[in-house]
Amino acid sequence: MSREYGHASDESKSTTDGYCETHLPRPLCLSQLTFGHTGQPSVLRGLSLCLAPGERVAIRGDSGCGKSTLSELILGLWPPQQGRVSWGGADLRELDVGWWHAQIAWLPQGAPVFAGTVADNLRLGDPQASDARLWQVLSEVNLADWARQAEGLATWVGENGATLSAGQARRLALARALLRRAPLMVLDEPTEGLDVDTAAAVMQDLTVALAGRSLLVITHAPLPPGVVQRELWLRDGRLSPQAA
Repeated sequence: MSREYGHASDESKSTTDGYCETHLPRPLCLSQLTFGHTGQPSVLRGLSLCLAPGERVAIRGDSGCGKSTLSELILGLWPPQQGRVSWGGADLRELDVGWWHAQIAWLPQGAPVFAGTVADNLRLGDPQASDARLWQVLSEVNLADWARQAEGLATWVGENGATLSAGQARRLALARALLRRAPLMVLDEPTEGLDVDTAAAVMQDLTVALAGRSLLVITHAPLPPGVVQRELWLRDGRLSPQAA
């Protein structure tokens, strides 16, 4: 999967309101995953997790514990050295790559913001989205008021978000992910660069925006109550319901 965020395959083209009508959440299961980059110790060691359709789960852990690596295995960027990732019972290695990527809206750490307008950046997630839908996702990440005070959807965004604060750039990238309406959303440090109050407001709004979709949040930071249904900790390569 390309790290150029936001492009969907032709199979995932959504309707003008942003929904992908043909894709529904399925169980995502990680079974006994083991993985380590070449020449490095394994950061995942027999890790297992099953995410039910529509379930919201957070995976927390210290920096370097393997959280981002786990998201990359789910995305199919790396094959596990042992174990398997499955979607609806089908092994990821047996699925069409383009079809699988159409099932996921991914917000990676450091998701890029490109030179262009707010609308240009958002429509990387869904080229067919209406202006009304763009304003909706901006509202969902508490960015609509800022856009209205500037030049609306025509507000210019510099290369790498040069005209934005770190928090604004992060929220714009999150809005782009929301726009895709894929059945599975994977958010890697979604509140990075946001102050505590804004982070809490954005994550609470996500519980409404993501109704019916599966959500996996990978974060070192605590989340507001009610955002996820389960919180697991990654340590020593495995998941546990409690912090160390």
